[in-house]
Amino acid sequence: MPRSWSLRGLLGRRKNAAGDDLPEPDRRHLQGHTAGHAAKAFVSSEHLSITAADSTSPTSRPLRPLPEQPQTTRSASPPPRAAASTELTAPAAASPAAIDPASSAKRPCRLWDQAYDALKRDEPDLMAAYEKILSCHLQNGLGSQVPEAQSNEIAQDDPDKRRRQMKRLIEGGLDKTASEAKAKERIGVVMDVVFATKNVVSLAIQAMPQASLVWAGVCVALELLAGPIKQAEAGRNGIEYVSKQMEWYCCLSADLSEEPIRNSQHPLATKCEWDNRITDLYQQLLLYQIKTVCYFYRHRGLVFLRDIVKLDDWTGELTAIQKAEDRFKADTTIYTALQANSYLRELVVQQLSEKDLQCVQQLRLTDPRYDKKRIEQDKGGLLEGSYRWVLQNTEFKQWRKSQESRLLWIKGDPGKGKTMLLCGIIDELRQEVHQSTIPGLLSFFFCQATNKDINNATAVVRGLLYMLIEQRPSLLEHVRKKHDPAGERLFEEENAWFALSEILADVLQDPALPRACLMIDALDECIDDRDRRNLLQFIVRQSSVSSRVKWIVSSRNWSQIEEELKAAQNVPLSLELNAESVTAAVDQYIRHKTSQLSERKTYDDETKMAVRDYLSLHAGGTFLWVALVCKNLELVPPWNAIAELKTFPPGLDDLYDRMLGRLNRSGDVGRCRRTLAIASVVSRPLVLQELLLFVDGLQRVKDPLEALRGIVCLCGSFLFLRDDKVYFVHQSAQDFLIGNTSAIFPSGVEEVHYMIFSRSLNAISKTLDRDMYDLRDPGSLISSIKTPCPDPLATVRYSCVHWVEHLCASGRKDALQVRTFLEKKYLCWLEGLSLAAGMSDGVLAMRKLESCLGHTEMGPLVRDAHRFILFNKSVIERAPLQAYVSALLFSPTASLVRELFKAEEPNWVVTKPVVEVEWNACLQTLEHGSSVNSIAFSPDGTQVASASDDRTVRLWEAASGRCVQELKGHSSSVRSVAFSPDGTQVASGSGDGTVRLWEAASGRCVQELKGHSNWVRSVAFSPDGTQVASASGDETVRLWEAASGRCVQELKGHSDSVTSVAFSPDGTQVASGSGDGTVRLWEAASGRCVQELKGHSSWVTSVAFSPDGTQVASGSGDGTVRLWEAASGRCVQELKGHSSSVRSVAFSPDGTQVASGSGDGTVRLWEAASGRCVQELKGHSDWVTSVAFSPDGTQVASASGDGTVRLWEAASGRCVQELKGHSDWVRSVAFSPDGTQVASASGDRTVRLWEAASGRCVQELKGHSNSVRSVAFSPDGTQVASGSGDRTVRLWEAASGRCVQELKGHSNSVTSVAFSPDGTQVASGSGDRTVRLWEAAFGRCVQELKGHSDWVTSVAFSPDGTQVASASDDRTVRLWEAASGRCVQELKGHSGSVTSVAFSPDGTQVASASGDRTVRLWEAASGRCVQELNVGTRLSSIAINSTNNLLHTNIGCIDISLSSAIRKAKLRDVDTTSHQSVISEQHQAPVQVGVGLSSDGSWATLNGRRTVWLPPEVRPFVSAILGRTVALGSGSGRVVIIGFSADASPF
Repeated sequence: MPRSWSLRGLLGRRKNAAGDDLPEPDRRHLQGHTAGHAAKAFVSSEHLSITAADSTSPTSRPLRPLPEQPQTTRSASPPPRAAASTELTAPAAASPAAIDPASSAKRPCRLWDQAYDALKRDEPDLMAAYEKILSCHLQNGLGSQVPEAQSNEIAQDDPDKRRRQMKRLIEGGLDKTASEAKAKERIGVVMDVVFATKNVVSLAIQAMPQASLVWAGVCVALELLAGPIKQAEAGRNGIEYVSKQMEWYCCLSADLSEEPIRNSQHPLATKCEWDNRITDLYQQLLLYQIKTVCYFYRHRGLVFLRDIVKLDDWTGELTAIQKAEDRFKADTTIYTALQANSYLRELVVQQLSEKDLQCVQQLRLTDPRYDKKRIEQDKGGLLEGSYRWVLQNTEFKQWRKSQESRLLWIKGDPGKGKTMLLCGIIDELRQEVHQSTIPGLLSFFFCQATNKDINNATAVVRGLLYMLIEQRPSLLEHVRKKHDPAGERLFEEENAWFALSEILADVLQDPALPRACLMIDALDECIDDRDRRNLLQFIVRQSSVSSRVKWIVSSRNWSQIEEELKAAQNVPLSLELNAESVTAAVDQYIRHKTSQLSERKTYDDETKMAVRDYLSLHAGGTFLWVALVCKNLELVPPWNAIAELKTFPPGLDDLYDRMLGRLNRSGDVGRCRRTLAIASVVSRPLVLQELLLFVDGLQRVKDPLEALRGIVCLCGSFLFLRDDKVYFVHQSAQDFLIGNTSAIFPSGVEEVHYMIFSRSLNAISKTLDRDMYDLRDPGSLISSIKTPCPDPLATVRYSCVHWVEHLCASGRKDALQVRTFLEKKYLCWLEGLSLAAGMSDGVLAMRKLESCLGHTEMGPLVRDAHRFILFNKSVIERAPLQAYVSALLFSPTASLVRELFKAEEPNWVVTKPVVEVEWNACLQTLEHGSSVNSIAFSPDGTQVASASDDRTVRLWEAASGRCVQELKGHSSSVRSVAFSPDGTQVASGSGDGTVRLWEAASGRCVQELKGHSNWVRSVAFSPDGTQVASASGDETVRLWEAASGRCVQELKGHSDSVTSVAFSPDGTQVASGSGDGTVRLWEAASGRCVQELKGHSSWVTSVAFSPDGTQVASGSGDGTVRLWEAASGRCVQELKGHSSSVRSVAFSPDGTQVASGSGDGTVRLWEAASGRCVQELKGHSDWVTSVAFSPDGTQVASASGDGTVRLWEAASGRCVQELKGHSDWVRSVAFSPDGTQVASASGDRTVRLWEAASGRCVQELKGHSNSVRSVAFSPDGTQVASGSGDRTVRLWEAASGRCVQELKGHSNSVTSVAFSPDGTQVASGSGDRTVRLWEAAFGRCVQELKGHSDWVTSVAFSPDGTQVASASDDRTVRLWEAASGRCVQELKGHSGSVTSVAFSPDGTQVASASGDRTVRLWEAASGRCVQELNVGTRLSSIAINSTNNLLHTNIGCIDISLSSAIRKAKLRDVDTTSHQSVISEQHQAPVQVGVGLSSDGSWATLNGRRTVWLPPEVRPFVSAILGRTVALGSGSGRVVIIGFSADASPF
């Protein structure tokens, strides 16, 4: 017997939320699992069917399957429970009247009683004999001799008493049977059966007392089997079989719902029918048991059993039971199919975790089932006769029956009834799924152009997924994989389509998915062309993947859709080609509508027939025409119906024209025409509050919204309201109005656009204000902001996003109104855009505005405003109020926007960061997250592709900076990316050794090219797009056919990794650069090397052909760019200027310039002819890994190890003042003791001193010959010590910048320096693993402290100067006697490198920070660790304050205090003899106090709350904080100082 149906499970039964029994093993399986796992545990039987999505879910359980049946030919294992769910909402509790718990509990007993009583009626003699035997055993004990004159003591009219008698009989007999059998030592087959069955009965009578009628018979039979008479083997088999079947029998009634299965007309769905069938089965079982007992007693010679006929036909009797079981099993298959959903729906909902439910709630944008109901209601209901013709249609039947025909395309002109046809097909298929015993899922979606929630590809996929998961919750696991790390943003961000389409693809390819049908109506109403193309390509692709999934789509007869669907083996069903069937369906619809009209309007027969005939004559097979005419007739009195009817012309356009003419004769024609005009040109349907801005004359009305509803109702032939939002009755209505401009646009469409612009700008000027949602927190993130009620943006949400669009469409240049708005409300508008989730739209709007007004007197302001939003988009998008903080603080001081809104700058920032005066060449910064290795423009310049260490490729909209695609699939870092010449594909090369080709539009991987045995470092398309070249660390270049993925050439010759590859413009040659320092030119056709270009002294990292193919550019690790003649191989230019390796080179489209990206963090632009550097673009804080020109040459894109992509103006023509700062990473920063100065050490070999108050650089200390790694002030602030990679320590006069000492002795880089408290000594730690102590005055080394086994990273003196602490990469801290150099303590415990160390002010404690992201506090005397704090980041500097309650770090002050009571309590539990004892607070988040930094360095904070967002170029590589001033040293070389007021608060 399968474990899941064991008696152990029955005895451990629990109740689920609905009150149904839940077996313990199943319950354990479900606990702690997601709904997906729970569902998978149950859904695995091909015997069970899944009902349709809108089935009801009675609180009931599916029937148990049959258990094992020994010695039969039938299946040895039962089908598992069915599992499916129709909805993920909790089921409604049954009413008390519906289910009586008491009666439910009695039901199993009642059914057994009915079966027993039925036998007494049908077999009176047999039952009388049986009850005499039981009576004897009841009176005298089991095993007693049954006398001939035995009276019948079994209760005849009291079932409860009869059950009690049977139970006493069972309890008394079990022990006797076992003890007698043991005494007789009857070991063998017989006793195996006795013991096994005895154990079953003893447990089962506790679990299933309702079956005591049967158990009594089993118990008596056991006594006989244990006796001395050898009985027939068949009899033993029968007893064993029946015993093992009993659990299943006894659970049948409990498994059946007291309620009928709703929404089903099947006879098995009724409780009464099942009661009868179970009773019949119980009868068969009881009869077998009773005959068995009587058979044995007849062999004992009882006279009253002699006349009982044929008691020994064991095989026949057992077969009768098994046949009854077979019949019942067939019925249960059907029943389970009907009921499985309702059971598991309830079960799964109860087990759904909060994350499951949240995921489903966030996935649900709309419920297509309700959309269907709404559409049917809007269209007057679904008429069966209007769609049934399609069920017999040849194309439809082909789609249903053929495995190859997986996509049915229903196409037709507007008004032909496509939507209602799909509604009818859905109903038919749903009914099939209800009645079928084969699992099936049905999912559908209705697109509507006028509703932004359902007019795009992302919404379609969300709707389809939602319905599939509703029916099969196990599929939720596919969504959770992507939802868990991303949250709700997964469904709403720019990349939602790509993520969701991948999820749906995974769902459709899930091996556990049953047959499924997906239906999408009105593909033509997916309004964005690219969006629709993505969706069509997805459908085509998926329709070819699995024969289990079929598709139906509908649309207008659009050639674009037909072209996309050609790629699939679709079955087109044209409504025009089925005109006869459609006309017949329309006639059915006409009869229905005229009957409704006749009843509502009380037509006489003549009028009714006249209306029907006229509609039939002029409908032209168009449902919409009929519906519109009937809608208009509802407004006409019956006596005038025939006359009015004749005014409706045939054809939709003529009808619209007639309805428009009638509208023009109404009393409110002006407002109606304006309403229609506005609805026709707006970018999305407006809510009434938004529309009210544009309709005149309603302001004096008491209830303007109600008046506006009346206006929309007057336009009812064209418009309708749903949830106070205005929609067109049909897309064809909007098309008609736009195509007939004179009717509703008497002054032209442009005038309507201008009116909308003007009123929009006026409204938002009055409405928008600073902090509209009253957040009062500059760091409030958009993800956590809740819309207030009432919403101040409710009336202007549309206007806020679309005003520029209408201005540009108007053709007018209203400079004055726009200037006023920008000068007074620009920052408020940016805040409003963020709150309305419209920042990307705002960027595009400002670009349009610049193109519209850029040549007017407003040009400078508009251009500045455009740069302002481009520069600050990412922060304002995340935190709306940063428009007034970070956006102003980090914009150039001469920015017109900054000057206009200077009064809005935060008064709580007293030291503002030093920034450029003018905008620099950087237009946008796109944050990828991880290091970006490669960049490429699309051929049309609209997109930028970036490849990253995070294993993804991202596609960005170049104009707005919006990420539109994320291509996932590589299993290692993506090293290179390239667009195909037509822009339809993207190639990527990865550290996983593969090249992948992706569809740019859909993000689908179409090819994976395998063959390289090492990293793929570079990829390039041939000019005709037919080939892809790849360069690899395996020292080869491979050429691949793009279409087939076949490798056609392998180019060998390099002696080191090939780093870069490029095709010549004519495609005949391939250039490759290698780690062997050479560039090779190859014939693409033959693979022959035709040139080897030598000259670089290090790796060649990048190669590029000039646009005319005459030159090759190469970048190298030697820091130079070389230009070569392709024909001769001669070097014609060597471009020098970078201070580190050149990582990437690119020619401008006209060949006059070369761009280079370098490890020094800069991009340089060079004149190709002269080799002169004409631009140096600074801003990246890490290596520039890749550069690319835009196709028009106006922009340069750069990728960097700092995780960003930057877009630059290639030729701004402006001289921008360069900020004073380091030219390489800032490695260390430190405040002077009085806080007036900041010292910074850099990889550019210099130390700089800055005024803390102004951020001005006052000294540059030069002298080191390598990177300066550490800097420190002397206690009196007069000197600065610096440690360098040149292995020296230098001491400088702070006032003059003069070097007064150079301390030599270390044999490796000096990593840390510190002054003693009295300033007489300097300690230095080094990569040579030693600490040295020097006399500051004379530069003499007085101690060399040895003991560390790895680099020393930090040194510090104790307050009295007697000890030195050192931290090391060997994960330890050492305490040394300064005088003797003796190591007195070794502090162990960190699991990562120790990065910083400090003494407490009283010298009793030592604090250490580690790469393991913890801080430990140690007793200096004993070396015992007394506290451990998880700070969540790697700290580079720490210090303890005088009261030992605050830890000063490079990210701010952290509260490390413990109350004395807690400290004492914890110390009592610490083993004071162990240096490893620790008071751990790793699970407590550190509490920041005062000014600080967020753990990722992207925010300046105050008491742990976000205040100022830090742009990527100033985010600290190192930092220092003193009081309320923070100094930031960045990877770009900038040092930024920000001071916060002690008096003013940002909150």
